[in-house]
Amino acid sequence: REPFPRLVNRSILEVLVRSVTTGFGAIIALLIIYFFGGPTIRDFIMGLGVGVITGTYSSIFVASPILVEWHNWSERRHGRPAPEAGEPTPPLPEMVTVGSNPASASRRRRNRRRR
Repeated sequence: REPFPRLVNRSILEVLVRSVTTGFGAIIALLIIYFFGGPTIRDFIMGLGVGVITGTYSSIFVASPILVEWHNWSERRHGRPAPEAGEPTPPLPEMVTVGSNPASASRRRRNRRRR
């Protein structure tokens, strides 16, 4: 029940090392291919390297603030004020999807047979 921004921050801190390690490992592999591969593949490897660096940066430092802002916007849109930093997040209403209950599925089959 902690505030959503704090939850996102804690989650980012937990995956930060893994994301950086994965990006660093991919860059090392790309550097090896760049230096030991042929001249025709070097431009492609440069593009991949830029993509890996950009993707690692954006998944850590860009996506999480966008997620928090999106959540706050959604809360305001539904008429629920976003909680302050010290307040616990109010529980969300239960989401019920059609057909998620096995009893309702058997009820629908019975109703189809009666028609």
